[in-house]
Amino acid sequence: MIKNIEGTRIKFATRTCRDCDGRYSCPSYREYAVQSGAKTLADFKRYYEDFRDEADQETFITANIDTAKLDEIIAGQGSR
Repeated sequence: MIKNIEGTRIKFATRTCRDCDGRYSCPSYREYAVQSGAKTLADFKRYYEDFRDEADQETFITANIDTAKLDEIIAGQGSR
């Protein structure tokens, strides 16, 4: 991830990971960010350990679920 893409001066992580929504939960990206000095493991942990307990986390997840989209997906699976 730290190496440049062949024939360019662009790093793989810069080209590929910067547009990925899952990069902060990606072990490879975390390793790259820590090795490059941009972030520390503590920076990543802060995002994942921000909730005081599981009930707070469950409340947050439930409040942010797009239930209309979820219902649409479930309904689509029933017609298969």
